[in-house]
Amino acid sequence: DADADADADADADADADADADADTDSDADCGLNVHESFDASALPSGWIINNYDGDGYGYTWTWSNASNTTNGSGGYYWVDSTPTYENYDDRLVTSQYFRGTCSNVALEFNHHYSDYDVDDYGYLDIQVDGGGWQTLHTYDSTDSGAEYYNVTSYLGPSSQFRFRFRYVGYYDYYWKVDDVAVTGTQ
Repeated sequence: DADADADADADADADADADADADTDSDADCGLNVHESFDASALPSGWIINNYDGDGYGYTWTWSNASNTTNGSGGYYWVDSTPTYENYDDRLVTSQYFRGTCSNVALEFNHHYSDYDVDDYGYLDIQVDGGGWQTLHTYDSTDSGAEYYNVTSYLGPSSQFRFRFRYVGYYDYYWKVDDVAVTGTQ
């Protein structure tokens, strides 16, 4: 009976180890692969638009599919300060992402930032683990096309993070954003 109990214990330990290894292997996958094309007018799940300036004029980040000049195609989100003499501080914020086991994490997007004068800026920001926003890049002159940012150095091993496209301006031009991708590699 002692031998049978020892064999049963050994089998149970082997089964438990195999289960633990399987769980570890499945958790080791880097599953960060998000692509938002904005081809539909609905804001992606978890994204928010924050009309931070509290104005009543109603111009903020909106969806459009007319004249996409971002190097993308189809729909895009944009904010346009051309039609009004008002201060703009409007934010397009992504959902929250989890780094997991990804050894490298990148943000890519297409855009068209059109600058008029010194009163407008586009800020690309990152927030990590609910902390303060950190600026990755400031757009202060006309720029368009594909952008790539490796953000790994901002993240801890199990960080949660999100991005913000913040437009600040006064009777200036616009910022269009399209084809946002957040990806990770092992």
